[in-house]
Amino acid sequence: MWIILISIVLIILLIWQLSQPYYWKNKNLPHLSSLPIFGSFLPSITLGVSEFNLSLYKKFPGERFYGLHMFTRPVLFIKDSELVQRILVTDFEYFTSHGLHGNPEIDPAGGSLFHIYGLEWKEMRAKLSPYFSPAKVKLMLSYADYTLSKAINVIDKKTIDNKPIEMAQILMNITTDIITQAVFGIETDTFENEDSVFSKIAKEIYKTKVTSRLFISMISPKLYDLLRIRMLDKEYWIKFERILKETIEYRKRDNVRKQDFLQGMMDLMENCDAGMEKKYFPDNTRMPCYDMQTLICQSLLLYAAGVETSALTLTYFFYEIAAHPEIQEKCRKEIESVIKQTEDDVDISDLPKLEYLGAALQETLRVHAPLTLITRECTKNYKIPETDLILEKGTLVLMTPNGSQMDPNYFVEPEKFKPERFLNGDNITRGTYYPFGIGPRTCLGMGLANGEMKLVSAKLLKRYEFTLNSKTDASCGKYYFLKTPANGMWLNVRPLKNRDYY
Repeated sequence: MWIILISIVLIILLIWQLSQPYYWKNKNLPHLSSLPIFGSFLPSITLGVSEFNLSLYKKFPGERFYGLHMFTRPVLFIKDSELVQRILVTDFEYFTSHGLHGNPEIDPAGGSLFHIYGLEWKEMRAKLSPYFSPAKVKLMLSYADYTLSKAINVIDKKTIDNKPIEMAQILMNITTDIITQAVFGIETDTFENEDSVFSKIAKEIYKTKVTSRLFISMISPKLYDLLRIRMLDKEYWIKFERILKETIEYRKRDNVRKQDFLQGMMDLMENCDAGMEKKYFPDNTRMPCYDMQTLICQSLLLYAAGVETSALTLTYFFYEIAAHPEIQEKCRKEIESVIKQTEDDVDISDLPKLEYLGAALQETLRVHAPLTLITRECTKNYKIPETDLILEKGTLVLMTPNGSQMDPNYFVEPEKFKPERFLNGDNITRGTYYPFGIGPRTCLGMGLANGEMKLVSAKLLKRYEFTLNSKTDASCGKYYFLKTPANGMWLNVRPLKNRDYY
């Protein structure tokens, strides 16, 4: 009996699998060939995630979009900047979901702002956004000087023997300590303890296995639930939960209030209706309940997103200015000019004055976008303007920032590192530059990330000169969710002793 049932199931699955390659052909749409199980994604195994995503952009020159299969799931790849702008901004109401499956009853992280969509996402985003206003960001970064002073002590010691320094880990430690303080009000010292829970969680989330879990989440939600997959291993979730609960208990017991994200979530918890999670919006998404699990989930998301992406951007920034000493010196002179005006060290209030440094960081994000693939799921039928193609509800849409950002049609000499192109933002075509995303689902912590990166780069640039070394290798690892240096980032670092402000 069981053999018959299993045979029937396998036959049904086989028929379904064999019919998938005709999905886009039946819609008379250009499409990549598809293999059983792998779909159009087999080359990703040899090319790696980042290079494969870029290769997708180069397919079908002249076409605005085309079809392919993400393993067994039909997806539409968007190349046209105007259509990118429509999907992410103008017609956002049709694409409110990232296309990631999340089931909080199995995986607590499945209730994160990144997973939810529709009215549930809209309500929660509205509640959380005020905690990232410019004034709040300024308060969050007020502790950064202490972290940077520790980092400078570490770098100073490493420069004594005149050997190259691996900067990627140092920058990871800096962003870990800054974000931990900004989000949770917890002081950490990853320079002394690189095996801390916070450091491990940030690394764990972007490992190869998390990339595979994300793909399973998008490809087969039922399989994801059946295998009871968790985005973050249970051991780390439990440790993270324990630390936050202890912090919350301490604040309540001693009547301590801090200007951080955790305090904002605690305030929302105070007004939580215990029965709210059983209520639904008209679009059948849940009404958010700000309980302990929600607090932990949103805090974890913000922490993970803020640490790794900022560290990677800074890593590639220091690589680029080491490769372009004239740009490095121009950034440094701008910093010196601000210091002379204020007769003090660079602080948060000085950041808007550092326009060229900001442009250099933006150029880094253009050339080295950390997130090389952006996804959206069609949440209701959508007719692509000026075509007869109707995207059915549930269709997944892919876009790659590093495609348009390295396209000579949008950026002249895209392979060259030129911060000047961002000194006049009007020159950037809409829908071509979106390292943090654009539109309503733009990264919630973008202001915090930009402020942090500008402050860190200014503090280090005014104190050190960075040059390339024979060990310098900017090639990226193949199987990471984010664009990550495969072998760290080794640079020569020389203290500057003869500048006017010393």
